[in-house]
Amino acid sequence: MNEEEFLAQWNAEKQSYAAWGSFVVSQVLEGLRVLDASIDTSVFIKIPPAPRLKGDDSLVGKAFHRNKGYADPYGEIEDKIGVRFVVLLTSDVMKLQQVIESSTVWLWPRWPPQTAPLMAGQTAPGRTVGL
Repeated sequence: MNEEEFLAQWNAEKQSYAAWGSFVVSQVLEGLRVLDASIDTSVFIKIPPAPRLKGDDSLVGKAFHRNKGYADPYGEIEDKIGVRFVVLLTSDVMKLQQVIESSTVWLWPRWPPQTAPLMAGQTAPGRTVGL
């Protein structure tokens, strides 16, 4: 896959990644409410979470120009979309961790710890998440 093909695939899938990010935000916020009904997420979360897509130039740079050694850059890059949840306390981080890791709508492989979660149907070398 060359840069042009890579960008064509990214542009075709970008809205799906944005939708996934929005879904993750809604699931985490709802999970916090279920975990503790007294949590007011508008106070608990200090900056409203919003999905952020990796920029085209940044994605292409990571895939082709940073000597990452990807065999399949599009399939191996796992940070095409991200969400930042800003909270005040370490105990709040632990609540977020509990919600994320206990979700039934995505899989969270605990080990190795640097491994990021995969979306349903997404694959990476040696890993696949079912629907």
